[in-house]
Amino acid sequence: MGMGAYPGSLTAEGRIEANMRARWAKPAEAQGDIHLRSAQVVISNHVHAIDGDIGHVEDLIVDDGTWAIRYLVVNTSNWWVGHQVLVAPRWIDAVSWPEAKVSVGLNRDEISHGPRYDPKAQIDRQQEESMYRHFGRPDYWTPRAKGVTTSSLR
Repeated sequence: MGMGAYPGSLTAEGRIEANMRARWAKPAEAQGDIHLRSAQVVISNHVHAIDGDIGHVEDLIVDDGTWAIRYLVVNTSNWWVGHQVLVAPRWIDAVSWPEAKVSVGLNRDEISHGPRYDPKAQIDRQQEESMYRHFGRPDYWTPRAKGVTTSSLR
């Protein structure tokens, strides 16, 4: 033992370690941003188009460089067998946590005739460009001038 130490005393390092163990044993109540949600909470939410339900969120596509959510994978199997589509977060009009519902600003016909998502294939820029053109929406990778609106880009 070092000078001045006695059995049972804690060094600063020992106190920090004990404090961390106590926190791991019992996580603190969430006091962060009430708008943050786990991806698991979003998965299985119903997806509602302008003119009716279209399916549910099956998965999320995350940019591995920036950790930005690029797309929601929407399973439309209740309406079109085996059909999965990608929906960009920018296209979401509203989210209702109590109803577990995501509302998108697209109609069912646009979605049913849109590009299908193949989970076995790598998403490349050409596929993204095709999808954004189909839906008539501005992409996320091209810098936009201030004052340019979505309607002027269609």
